[in-house]
Amino acid sequence: MVRWALCMVLFIGVGYTPNASADVSAFISRVGFDETTDLENALGAGIRWGKSSRIIGGETSLMVARPIRDDENMTALFWEGRFLLNVPTGTNIRPFASVGLGNMLLTSIDIANPQLPTSSDELKEAAIEEALNKVDGDSGGLDVQNNRYLSYGGGLRYALSDKMAVRFDLRQYRVFSFKDYARDLAEERIREEIEGSVDAEISDALLDQISNESVEEKTVQHSELSVGVLFSF
Repeated sequence: MVRWALCMVLFIGVGYTPNASADVSAFISRVGFDETTDLENALGAGIRWGKSSRIIGGETSLMVARPIRDDENMTALFWEGRFLLNVPTGTNIRPFASVGLGNMLLTSIDIANPQLPTSSDELKEAAIEEALNKVDGDSGGLDVQNNRYLSYGGGLRYALSDKMAVRFDLRQYRVFSFKDYARDLAEERIREEIEGSVDAEISDALLDQISNESVEEKTVQHSELSVGVLFSF
């Protein structure tokens, strides 16, 4: 709702600005994921569409990337509304700065069956930690239901003609609702499977260990470097 409200305010405001023009661009990008997510940097592609005057503008952006985690491909979808501040130079080069609000969706989080210690001899911190980490992508993922972020950055347009330009962007994404999603699901599964599968001493110790390994939300930061072709109309 916040993103759509931002887009509507921007488009209505820009729409009443003299000499505003609509534009659409397609781009390819290099997405750098925060190292704490265990996602490898990946290529991405997307589109942007909006409207800009000489100074201000607004746009919506949609980008898809396919990072790898533990030899498995995942899909990361970035979707946001942005405010643009253009810098008129009187030349073919037109710099700009931008800030936006959006959501990130990360798919294909698969949870493996955790292997629990079965005897007191195996009841060591390392064994319990290994049990908790028997997960595909055990070092983290994103809550697929709600990953809001703030993006900021800038770039420039290089005009090839009155209607066509090359656009370069450099952006940072601060994702606020990140949490170790795979580990959280693994802990839920372990809680369900502990009782009845091991003796009482091991069960109590595992539950204590899980409570000490609580999952906390945190902020992570991704980056994007992109180049695309822009058409104005």
